[in-house]
Amino acid sequence: MGIIYDELELLEIFCNEHTVIDADASIYSYKSTDTSGYTLELFISVYENYVSLELTHENLKSLIYDIVLVNVNKIKTWGNTLKVYDESEKQLLQISFKPNFSLQTKF
Repeated sequence: MGIIYDELELLEIFCNEHTVIDADASIYSYKSTDTSGYTLELFISVYENYVSLELTHENLKSLIYDIVLVNVNKIKTWGNTLKVYDESEKQLLQISFKPNFSLQTKF
């Protein structure tokens, strides 16, 4: 079935169009950079039901945070917050976008 999400919601929260990684496999990325130089990039593999998240900073060479979530069912946004849910509707990840990026995992 694939991951359920609203493209318009993701466009609004990331303030950017998605980048197509692989159109045939429905793999996309969304990227946002805050005023402090942090960049958050979300990769979505719609039909393989996984999400990958990377947090970087313009002054650092390596990743600050990197996580892969499997069995993802839904991505939903509320205001400046994005939430990722698994197949049993359990929240796996919460990302707040303002004033700065804030990540909260729930396993």
